Amino acid sequence: TARCSLATLSVDLSRGKLGVKFFIRENMGINPAMDLGMATPAPRIRFGTRDEIETLVKVADHMGRPEIGDMVILGVWTGQRQADRMELEDRGLINRRRIFRQNKTGAIVAVLESPDLKRRLAAAEKRRRGARAQALLACEPGEREQIERRFRRVVLNELRHAQTKVIAWQPYQGKVYTRAFSEIRDAAVKGVRHKNGLDWIVRPCPTLADFHDADLRDTSVTWMALAGATIPEIISVTGHTAASANTILKHYLAQHPEMADAAIGKMMAWFDAGGETEIGL
Repeated sequence: TARCSLATLSVDLSRGKLGVKFFIRENMGINPAMDLGMATPAPRIRFGTRDEIETLVKVADHMGRPEIGDMVILGVWTGQRQADRMELEDRGLINRRRIFRQNKTGAIVAVLESPDLKRRLAAAEKRRRGARAQALLACEPGEREQIERRFRRVVLNELRHAQTKVIAWQPYQGKVYTRAFSEIRDAAVKGVRHKNGLDWIVRPCPTLADFHDADLRDTSVTWMALAGATIPEIISVTGHTAASANTILKHYLAQHPEMADAAIGKMMAWFDAGGETEIGL
């Protein structure tokens, strides 16, 4: 908290000085909140395993909240931030790339459509087809484009009203999604049993206890790296800076056995091919 407070103060002082709003008379005119040498907390890096991601999706579907499962798959297979995923509009498929448009900024996200993402988008379209048609039939003149745009959203809140059991099909607002994700995650930690109380529909996944939606973005970066993607390739999908992507990867991948196997495997192939150690000048 202290570090964040001083960082904010430093930015304010720097901007004020640059904008000639004031002068710093003491400290030789140098910003007194800069370069204090305060300890920087280690970044929180957490990525999901295949089992964790599959469990989250299964529980979301079982609990009648498939849009939460859609958000999980979107996070893994597009690498976009939570706020951006909630704003995405589906603009169709071009050259095997799924084209999304961010509702607020208008930014375009184009990603190669994975089979998992394709299945989730098709299922979501099927679920909302009837509601969309009904809304268009009942709309007033001039409302059609607004309704069309709302149903182009990749994710809409599918929670049924407690009394009417009707889905409003509206975009998520505020912290509503965060609470819904937490409910699904907590249920996934405990697992879901059959009515007989003995068999599991979805087995417990205790490791999900500390998992957050924001970790889906780290998951995307890490999975792409494990698949052999380079930093430039990864950031072209997720929009990270090269520095932030490196921060994510160096935290974990240096210890991952598959990365160690890949390194030795490449060295063996190089050695067997007669690789040279001399500069040869």
